[in-house]
Formats: sequence, C-alpha cells, structure tokens
Amino acid sequence: MTDTDKVITSNFGLYARQNYFGLKPDLSFIDQTSYGLIPKYVTHKINDLANEILENPHKNITNMKTATFHVMEQISKMLNFDPEDAMFMNSCSESLQIVLNANKLEEQDRILIMSDCGTKIKNIIRSNCDLIGCTLDTLNTPIPMTKISELLNILDETLIKHKYKLIVFEHVSSTTGILYPIEMVVKVCKRYGVIAVIYGCYAVGHVPTNLRSIDADFFISMHILSSACFYRWCFCSQHVSMLWVSKPYQQNLDPLIKCYEQAANEKNIMKRFSEHKKWDISQIFSVSLGLEFIDLILITEYNSKLLRWAVNHLQNTWGTRSLKLTRTVKSPFMSFVRLPLCVERFFISEFGHREAPEKFVKMVLDNYDTAICARIIDNSFYVGITAHIYNTKQDYTNLAKNLIELDQQLRVTTYIPAQQTL
Repeated sequence: MTDTDKVITSNFGLYARQNYFGLKPDLSFIDQTSYGLIPKYVTHKINDLANEILENPHKNITNMKTATFHVMEQISKMLNFDPEDAMFMNSCSESLQIVLNANKLEEQDRILIMSDCGTKIKNIIRSNCDLIGCTLDTLNTPIPMTKISELLNILDETLIKHKYKLIVFEHVSSTTGILYPIEMVVKVCKRYGVIAVIYGCYAVGHVPTNLRSIDADFFISMHILSSACFYRWCFCSQHVSMLWVSKPYQQNLDPLIKCYEQAANEKNIMKRFSEHKKWDISQIFSVSLGLEFIDLILITEYNSKLLRWAVNHLQNTWGTRSLKLTRTVKSPFMSFVRLPLCVERFFISEFGHREAPEKFVKMVLDNYDTAICARIIDNSFYVGITAHIYNTKQDYTNLAKNLIELDQQLRVTTYIPAQQTL
C-alpha cells in the first residue's frame, strides 16, 4: 500500500465528517466551487457570541473596530501583508466595483479579462464598460496548457498589441481549476504598466499566498485569506469579503455609499470603509474561529491525495480524461474530469451549452444526492470535483458508478456507438 493509499483509506475523512460537520448522512458534497461548510466548532461559538450580542446590542458596535482589526491582523500574518492595507467588504462583487471606480475608467480605456474568469466577474466588468463606453477584451486561456510559457507568451503578445489600463484574472479559475502563476503574470503586467487585479475567491486555504512577493495592485478575496473564498476552504461565515490594495492606489478608494464625512477623509482605508457599515461582529469573528479550526486538524495532505485518487478513479471508470494542464498550474483540491460520452452528448443536445451544466448539476443532486459543479470547456462537458476533509473515497466511487450506469442507459436509448474519441 502506497503512502497515498494509507492517507485516503484512513478514517480521517469519515471521522471529520461525523464529528466536525452536520452533513446529511447520504449526501456526497464534492463541490467547494459554490460554497463550503462551517464546522460545529465554529457555529457553536458564533451562536454563543450572537446570543451575547442580543443580550447587550451596544456591545456589537463598541467592539467592532477592535474586533475587525484583530481579525485582519490574523489574516495579514498568513498572507504576509500590512493589515492597514486591507479592509472588510460585504462581498467580492462590491470589492470589484470599488476597484473599478478607483481606477476612474474613461471611454478610451481598455480592460482585459481571461476567458476562464467566472460569469459574475465578466458581468460586473462588462456592465461598467457598457456604461462608460470603454473597451473590454477577452484573452483566451490556452487549453490544454502543457507549459506555463504558453500562457505567459500569449499574455505578452496581447499586451504588446494594445495599451490596457487593467487586467482582471482569478488566482484559481472557477471554471477550469487552473492555478495561475500570479507572480509571473503580475511581472508581465508591470512590464507594460498594466494594473493587475487578482480575483482571489477560490484559493483561501487552498494554495499559499504571499501578497508582498506577488506585488499586485489589487487583491480581492471573498471571505478573506490566501487567494480564495474563505468560506469555501476555511470554515467561516459567508458574509464577509476582503479587499487588499497596494499603497499607491489607496487614496483613490471610496465606499459605494458615504454616510460620515469624517470617515470619508480618513487616510487608513479600513477606518475609511468600516465607518459606513454596520457589521454583525459574530460574522467577523467566524473568520478567526475558522483559522483556529484549521490549526486543530491536518488538511492539505489528505485533500490533495484524495483528489488525485478521485481523478484517476473517474478517468478509469468513465474512459475519459481530466482537463489537460501542466502540473504547476493544477490546483491541489479542485479538478475537472470529462463526462462519459453519452452523458455529455445527451445533455448538450437536449439543453445546449448554456443550460446543460445547470440541468446536469440539478439532476445529479436530485437523483444521486451528490453535489458537484459542471462546466463546458472548449466544447467538452466536464464535471468539477473538489476534495475536503469531510470527503471519502466513497463519495467519488458513488459518482463514478452512477454516471457510468447512466451513460450505459443512454447508449441503449439514444443509439450512440460505444467507441469514444477523447
């Protein structure tokens, strides 16, 4: 038995599921791309704090400034940044809008986004460009990607052709699972004087991040930490986002709504923004509690080895392949595997590229009690899977078995040949 087998066949995942979380017994939850789970340890302490606030509501207001700075200090130590360079926001969407406002876009400006950015990012930027009249370009992410140089070369060629004001890209792509080499990408952007905006909503607790070494201009992280949504990987509430801003751009930042003139003129950006919000302090503390929970358990080795096993198992069972990416851009806890051919053809022919992923995800959840995500990538249909401490091999063997059986049923009813060319 290999070391990987020893890790993923241990009772670690089953024990974590049964003792730390309140998942429905028969549910396979392998979709961290949408949301994560809050452990009992965190929810119990949040509820205790919420009850304290109900007994003394004024405490929520008087303790807010101290609490927010304390939590931001915790995060800054993990991400290596000055806590005075970041602030809490309601959502990553609000953070992105504030970044766009700070850059004072004009009609002659051009913005560049990667093709595998999430729909939310594209819609926010597109609506701003439509309103202002500036140009939005999309750079096609090279897929398959066998070398990092393929990405860097196409980015370099694009930035030579046009003068861009800013580029927006995800640290870990929500649609392909690509782990972008952000330090290298930012260096290319700096070479051409392009503002780099990193949308880091899929990397918290997923990949390590050092904001000092990255040297980006803006870093948006939903639910704080690393470069990903904190609630996806770090066990906290879904009601807080973080925006980090390099010092040269901080003077241009303004809240979307200004309530107090004194706060609006505050040099410290956390103070400037916090005065305009009425936070629930228990949600802020959930970040701190989530970090405490991470310190209690071993995560990275189990998650990464379980994911590798799951990808191999699905590939072997379905006779397909995972998204072809060079090892250095593969995210450790998330991957995309192409569906069996008949399943792919049926859903695309029935619902089209636009609706097929949503219909498929609902069918899998309704029929098999399994939470996954799905994406159309380069005209092929992929299922997205993740691995976390409450997952076990059984989650993926169930998915593999159910979908290969569905594929066989569709092969008979739709008369699709058995031969697959992938």
